[in-house]
Amino acid sequence: MIDDIEKEELVSGHEFDKALEEFLSSHSDSDVVKTSETMICYREGETEYEMPEGILPAAYTFGSAELNLDGTDVLDEATHFKTSLHKYRSDAFFYLMFDQIEKAAFCNGELAQVFLYKKGRSKALIQESYEPNESGIYLDMSDLLGGLCPGDYFILLNNLAPVPSDTRFEQIGNNYRFCFSLLPDGGKVSHPRIRSMEVEREAGESVGMSGKLMLSLSISRALNMHDEFMAYCYDNSYCLMDKISVTKRNGSPAKRKIDFVFDSPFMWMPDRYLCLIAHNGEPFYKVSFELDCNGKAVCYGENIQKNLPDYALMNYLEVRKEYLSSWSMLRRVMGFASLKHKVMECFQAQVFDCLREDNGLFPITRNMNYVFIGEERAETQQVLDHFAYLLCQPKDFHYLDIEYLAEPKNAAELCGEMPDALDKCKEGIVCLTRIAPLLGGNGRAIYRFLKRKLDEGYCTFFIRATEAEAVQLFDIYPALRASFPKSNRIELGCYTPSDVAHTIQKSLENQQLYFSPKAERYLADLIMTLYRKGELNQWGQEEAERFLQESVFPYFQQRVLNLANVDEAERQTVYATIEPEDIRYETAEKDGLSYGQCMKELEAMVGLVDIKRHLAETFNHVRFNQLRKQIGLPNKEAGINHCVFIGSPGTGKTTVAKMMGKIYHAMGLLSKGEVIVTERSRIVGQYIGETEKNMQAILSQAQGNVLFIDEAYTLTADRDGKKDFGYRAIECLLTVLAQPKQDMIVILAGYEQEMLQMMDTNPGLKGRFPHVFRFADYSADELMQIARQLLAKGNYVLEGEAAEYLYSTICETVNVKGKNFSNARWIEQYVCHGIFPAMANRVLSHELPIDWETCRLIKKEDVESAYVRFKSISQSPVSRIGFRI
Repeated sequence: MIDDIEKEELVSGHEFDKALEEFLSSHSDSDVVKTSETMICYREGETEYEMPEGILPAAYTFGSAELNLDGTDVLDEATHFKTSLHKYRSDAFFYLMFDQIEKAAFCNGELAQVFLYKKGRSKALIQESYEPNESGIYLDMSDLLGGLCPGDYFILLNNLAPVPSDTRFEQIGNNYRFCFSLLPDGGKVSHPRIRSMEVEREAGESVGMSGKLMLSLSISRALNMHDEFMAYCYDNSYCLMDKISVTKRNGSPAKRKIDFVFDSPFMWMPDRYLCLIAHNGEPFYKVSFELDCNGKAVCYGENIQKNLPDYALMNYLEVRKEYLSSWSMLRRVMGFASLKHKVMECFQAQVFDCLREDNGLFPITRNMNYVFIGEERAETQQVLDHFAYLLCQPKDFHYLDIEYLAEPKNAAELCGEMPDALDKCKEGIVCLTRIAPLLGGNGRAIYRFLKRKLDEGYCTFFIRATEAEAVQLFDIYPALRASFPKSNRIELGCYTPSDVAHTIQKSLENQQLYFSPKAERYLADLIMTLYRKGELNQWGQEEAERFLQESVFPYFQQRVLNLANVDEAERQTVYATIEPEDIRYETAEKDGLSYGQCMKELEAMVGLVDIKRHLAETFNHVRFNQLRKQIGLPNKEAGINHCVFIGSPGTGKTTVAKMMGKIYHAMGLLSKGEVIVTERSRIVGQYIGETEKNMQAILSQAQGNVLFIDEAYTLTADRDGKKDFGYRAIECLLTVLAQPKQDMIVILAGYEQEMLQMMDTNPGLKGRFPHVFRFADYSADELMQIARQLLAKGNYVLEGEAAEYLYSTICETVNVKGKNFSNARWIEQYVCHGIFPAMANRVLSHELPIDWETCRLIKKEDVESAYVRFKSISQSPVSRIGFRI
């Protein structure tokens, strides 16, 4: 009857007729409205079909229709009007629906009729009559699924017509017909062997551009009319590039080759891709390929085993109606590859539980609490919401911000509103985010409420934390490890170049804008350049939006407004198309997120050779490990190296600390990258326990940042039996730094001799602070260079004699400087608060003409006047100036 199908695997004609009779007998006379429509015999081939004579013109027309078999709309042209008849399940569904129905003016209550025929059988399997209304027509045929067999079928409509633009229905006599095929269950057919495979882009389309990509498979036998191959192509983050169905068309030659032509709206970036292929609905083969920067692909394939997550993805998430909505929304969010893969693993576990239940066994109880490790992004809550639904379809999803809820409203409240918020969560999933208060001084009070809620067992808990916060959480509260096993700790990960490109494209599409092919190529090259420089680590949806707002839209608007005489027929295209010249990333403000930008600022500083080399080496180590991870090699992540800065005031210690925060943030080693400056007066308390409390608060504030402790040696200045409370601060600090991963850099700063003595007071300090950087006093040449930078920044110039005299005064000052000489701070004050005011006084007191040259040129007398004041300052003790954070 059908090639490659054993007869005993099909439903026999006798069984089919029996099932049909049972279905029809279940409908009483009140269920089916009788009509007096004349029945005629219509001959097609060797079969005479009993069908209504029909009415033209039809009294009713419909604007949309759906013939859905277990999640597949057979009326969708992409299916070629074929679908596989999967193994019958009790929850499977099969329905026909018509919507947007309009009634003709001449209609006088006539009925519309719907028939279902199997080709080769003269009588209709189903006949239903309706008087359509605003709700449309819905025909549930699910009861037939147990008896349907593979073959060709058609729907016949009497007195009901499609709109003229709908070509899927053909006119047959006075009726309309739609033909479709039900293919054999892929789980029961023999699959062809894949002999070879090849991936190539269409001519004229290169890597980095959207459009067509073809996957060609050479197979062991020719395609026949009962084969359907469905392929889903994903990027490395499970973003669906495209899906396509391939079947043998009537009259087409039989070939031993399958060509899947994916036409994706997304750019085909250099990345790894996964293509999953189903044969008649059964997942059976997967092809992995990697596109390089030249557009060449390396392919490898293997059969899909039922015990792999790929099988769950194709057999459940992509086809079952109850899951597809949430899954499709989840996979449309870029990134989060590990989380999406976890969903697939969970579905494999559910399949196994169903097998146990079918055989009279209880499902296995599994721990559903999860820790999601990574930075909070704009789309994180949405992603976790979809994950929760796919996991267990919770009734409620509570998203609790601990940092906000735990803020004490008065001295009597240790946990703020957190206890009440937890008590209101009676069931469903509770997601905790911004958990820093749980790790701070009042953390144990919050933990007690959390632990009680966990022990009750009514709620499932998610925790979103940075990597350092997660490590600290389980170190402080080891009892939580049982509630959140390691297998349930998921890394949210960083955006890949593909994620960045596709996020930008989606944002553009929402604005009815598109990249031209050349702009796509330009953008792809830019993204890959930033990726190689390590500048994509902090990118997400917000950064993509900022990129468009600052680096694309202004220049696109400017270019289009400058166009003259745009042809009316081309205006819509011109006003919606981004060209390469509209992308000007170098002019955008990156808010310190760019490693290259931060390093340029550091390189521009005078001196500091050792610290520049250290940061360059650290960055290269991080990037190298990331590259090893991408190609599947083991790697040891570069840790954060805490530092000691020793040197005199004004040598750049605080400035470098701020740059280090930005650079480590750009490298992905710090979550925030700001600088928290503190000193003894903020740390050391007056009574027992106050120092520890102060230190805990400061360490909590420093999470994700640089903690800069200025004049740190004052914490251990008292050497009389270590009775000073400052030693308690050092002990608190070392406890935190002993944890394996910290989202923090600690920098101890001060004078050289005092700092070296401090390092000897505690054996643990040298081990936790392996890098000691000496900030040498600036030489006269370096101070002159700093002075020239300050002048150039303000668009000032020195006349020849003024430059010579300025250099001589700097040399004189350096030769007689004292211990408290403030180096760059002194030269800045000398120029900004000495020379500039002296110049202003000269110009205005002599009533000189106010022109370009007069307001820029600094003369020798200006420098002389300034040096009289600042000569004495350079040789006297300078009070420390700064701000307390």
